[in-house]
Amino acid sequence: MNNAQFDLIVVGAGILGLSAAIQAQEQGLKVCIFEKNAQPVGATRRNFGMVGTSTLTHPEQQWRKYALETRSFYQRIQAETDISFAQRQGVYLANTALEWQVLNEFAERANNYQIPVYLRSHDELVTQFSYLNPEQQFQGGLVFEEDYSVEPHVIGQRLLAYAERKGVKIYTNACVVQTQYQHE
Repeated sequence: MNNAQFDLIVVGAGILGLSAAIQAQEQGLKVCIFEKNAQPVGATRRNFGMVGTSTLTHPEQQWRKYALETRSFYQRIQAETDISFAQRQGVYLANTALEWQVLNEFAERANNYQIPVYLRSHDELVTQFSYLNPEQQFQGGLVFEEDYSVEPHVIGQRLLAYAERKGVKIYTNACVVQTQYQHE
């Protein structure tokens, strides 16, 4: 391993590092990942698993494009192997009048960008979503149909195995202390 040569070296086998490695490999680069543990145990496993593609930002901005590309990337992998990527409804609650105004403004613009959302009152939400406490006071909420989730304890290991099957060289229990760039 001391003289191994790669186009891209990724340190850390979390979801971000794995995603970058897989995409680089798909572009024809020779890629390896170094993970200091036997499997991903950091932020990827502590993550709550929400993958929001309908972000509360201006829908015409670059972040919406990134979100849609990310969704396509994980949908494609999910079609090949179960990484726990599943479509869910995202519910954003407004506790104040100002928050409710922001959700209303977003909902008005969302249709122009093919973002399927709908506004719901407090009563409609507690009826539709049994996990909401009817006694909790909030103005209402915005339901996003295009949010997704992953199981944090599942995706890291399965994405790691997928990357390896696709040709990414994986080194686990390997702590990186130095790299050297050698121009040819």
